[in-house]
Amino acid sequence: MWSAHHGRLTATETTTRRPWTRLRIVLGCREAGLSLEQTRLVPHRNGSGRDEVIRSQRDQIDRQLTELGITRRFLDHVLTCQHSLMSRCTACSAYART
Repeated sequence: MWSAHHGRLTATETTTRRPWTRLRIVLGCREAGLSLEQTRLVPHRNGSGRDEVIRSQRDQIDRQLTELGITRRFLDHVLTCQHSLMSRCTACSAYART
C-alpha cells in the first residue's frame, strides 16, 4: 500500500508486503518448474549455483516452447487435414516421426 510519505512505503507496510513478495517469487519459481531446493537459490543473488540453475531451467523452458510450437502446428494441420486416415497424410506422418 502506498503511503503519503512521498510515495514510499512505511516500515510497517514494507514488513507486511515482504512475505507476500517472497511467496510470489516461490510460486513463480515453482510454476517455472524449479524444485523447492532450486527455488531456495533464486532470491539470493550471490548464491552458489543460482545462475546455473536459472539458466538451465530457462533453457528447458525454451526446449519445451519449441516442442509446443511443433505440436501446435501439427494440431492446426489436423484440423484441416483432408485424409481419411492420418497415416496417409505425409504431414501427419512426418510429425509422428519426430
